[in-house]
Amino acid sequence: MDLALAAPDSRVLLIIAGYAAEDRLSPMPLSTSRVHRVRRALLDRCGVTPDRLLVVTEPERPDYVAAIAWAVAGTRRLLVYYSGHSHLDGETHLAQGSSVSGVTSTWFPVSVLTNAIASSDVETAYLALETGYARHAPVGVAPRGYLLAAAGSAYSAGLADVLTNGIEGGPPTLTFRQVADRLIADMARDDWKLPVLTGWGEEDLPFVGNAAARDHTADRLGPVRIRGFGDQRADRDLLDRAHLVTVLADTLREPPDNDRGPTVVTIEGPWGSGKSTLLDLVKREVSGTCAAPPPDPPLRVARACALLRRPPPEPAREPRPGSTPVVVEFNSWLYQSDQQVWAGLARELTKAVEDAVYPDAESRQRFWFTRNLGKIDRPGLRRAIWRRIRSPLLAAGTLALGIPVASLLARDQSSGRFLGLTPGWFVLLPAALLVAGLTHTAYRFFRGRAASFLPSELFHGPLTSGAFTQTAPPTDPAVRDPYYHARSGYLYLTQHDVGELLGELAGAGRHLVVFIDDLDRCLPHTTAEVLSAINVFICGGLPRTRFVIGLDPGTVAAHIDHSYRDLADGGRVRHPHDPSPGWTFLRKLVQLPVRLPAIAEEATGPVLDHHLGPVQHQARGTMRELDVRDDLSTTDTATAVPVVAEAPSAVEAVPLERHPVVRGVLRRRLAAQESGTVREYKRLITVWQFYLRVVTLADGAPSVDRACELIAVAELATRWPGYQDALGKVVGGGRGLGLLAAAVDDDLEWDTVVGRLGFGHSDREAASGIRALLREFDAVNVAALSQRLR
Repeated sequence: MDLALAAPDSRVLLIIAGYAAEDRLSPMPLSTSRVHRVRRALLDRCGVTPDRLLVVTEPERPDYVAAIAWAVAGTRRLLVYYSGHSHLDGETHLAQGSSVSGVTSTWFPVSVLTNAIASSDVETAYLALETGYARHAPVGVAPRGYLLAAAGSAYSAGLADVLTNGIEGGPPTLTFRQVADRLIADMARDDWKLPVLTGWGEEDLPFVGNAAARDHTADRLGPVRIRGFGDQRADRDLLDRAHLVTVLADTLREPPDNDRGPTVVTIEGPWGSGKSTLLDLVKREVSGTCAAPPPDPPLRVARACALLRRPPPEPAREPRPGSTPVVVEFNSWLYQSDQQVWAGLARELTKAVEDAVYPDAESRQRFWFTRNLGKIDRPGLRRAIWRRIRSPLLAAGTLALGIPVASLLARDQSSGRFLGLTPGWFVLLPAALLVAGLTHTAYRFFRGRAASFLPSELFHGPLTSGAFTQTAPPTDPAVRDPYYHARSGYLYLTQHDVGELLGELAGAGRHLVVFIDDLDRCLPHTTAEVLSAINVFICGGLPRTRFVIGLDPGTVAAHIDHSYRDLADGGRVRHPHDPSPGWTFLRKLVQLPVRLPAIAEEATGPVLDHHLGPVQHQARGTMRELDVRDDLSTTDTATAVPVVAEAPSAVEAVPLERHPVVRGVLRRRLAAQESGTVREYKRLITVWQFYLRVVTLADGAPSVDRACELIAVAELATRWPGYQDALGKVVGGGRGLGLLAAAVDDDLEWDTVVGRLGFGHSDREAASGIRALLREFDAVNVAALSQRLR
């Protein structure tokens, strides 16, 4: 099937030269809005994608040359549309931004365009020139083509209508002649001066799809199904960043040759750019498993007493090259004070090392007991353990010794009996109790678990001081650490407890990779504490640990500057290429800064498909999912198989978010946001679906056109939230957005309205973005919908 201008080897070049700075040329301000209507029709109805369409406004000669070179490069089918002034001097010349009436050197000869087409691989050329001297342009510049010459009339608006509405009863694909004939018939009915059509080569040249034949207006539309989105991270790669994930994961693994590599890696990007998702993907790729060590036997009381008497020497465990990573996730924004940061980091590291090196409870208890021996009163604990393992039968046996004594005092001298029992029984009873008590005590000593008779703090982690816990002090007076009584002992904790843990990890053939996300969400002093903790790992002689941090470097640098704002002379520590000391701190700390690339235009398709579902097209009696011809950027052409399913007798409803026209507008608007992020995309869609539900409930039926216009309303609300008061401001009986919509095609009136609404020089970028958005839609309808909602 010939896809006409929707084919991937087709391109469209739109040139607007409708206003000249010199007053000797009459301005043509309406040409801008008319050509933008043609652009919207090509994108929304004709299958042209934004990457294959270029708009050039008020070009100079270099702009013309660059645009023409882009248009003919690798193109088989080309539409060139020009709207503006022209000049005749032997041949037709097109206006430039600096064109002056009567000065030939300030105009651009159309032969440069036609010669470039003739010398290229373009097989079909459509030249639509809406200008007075268009009929003098050369023809036959390609093997096949048409020239539609305005001959002094304006036909942009009519062409946009034909492309948007199609031709009722026409074929699915329209030829250029069919489009031109309908355009000429409509203009004749309204008594316009008619353009002239000249063709060469084959007559039946597919041009665009017929919007009426696709019959989108006859689709049975369903209500929007989505309810909006929260701030959840994606569970798979939607932005084609697999290459980043692979290289980062390989960098974080310990290579066999023990190449050190970077210690601190930052994943940098603005709010919502996908840092958290990328960190998750790298984390999954890096995480490895090792064979679990054999479980240790339970720690018995006898062994515990021996260790209390003589602690074992510190084992010399050399790190192994090519170790497997152990992944730790530290949520720094959960902590506020410096003590909480250190305690939280130590707790996460402890848990990770325990799970990796000592997965069973017995070996874990043995490890912590051995590690805590240097922090306790060992003689006192030995005395305590002897008291606790002593059997209660020993006390009973001791008390029973009083029975023989009493028998000697009260025995019957005549018979030698007491209460009918001989003296031997009085000795046997306490002896039996003593033997039982000794046996029970010996069993506890040799077979009893040490954890049953010693304080639990010894077996479940490092002993900590009040600086790291808000709980009561240890339950047993013997469990104390003389080094930990000062509340400033966090460096000791890091260098001893954490250092020992990392040494155990290295000796087991593992190394630690700590992932820290959302550092830019923390308070400034928390950010500084986390970075200071990382600096201790780097400079404190601790075993190798790698950190991967997700952050917005501008925000974090500002936090550092705030935390050290009392620095006497920040200029002395600032690097000459850095704007502030905070950036210099990051420069010294980070070895590998990875800046996330901006979201590519072709990536918006997979993002929308993931969150909104695939596009649905309806034909009479069938429904099919979007195939490769509808979205070349989201489907693998080598494996794509169109899915066709017979529908029930009634045509199935298409949710508005899956309608092809609505989806096309969404893709175009998301791609137009220069600094757009997935989070901003989801925010816009969430607001859009809410507005759409409100308007649909009020109007009683869903509408594709209204859904498209509400995309613009939602973009105004989410992209420029700080200007909503100005857009809703009442000036001269009208609201701000309505006044801007009425002035969108008049530069002088636009500047006047912008000034009346309070836009200053610093707001010019926002004003320009709002104007570009309004030009993409029916600005008056967008303003009316906005007034209904806000």
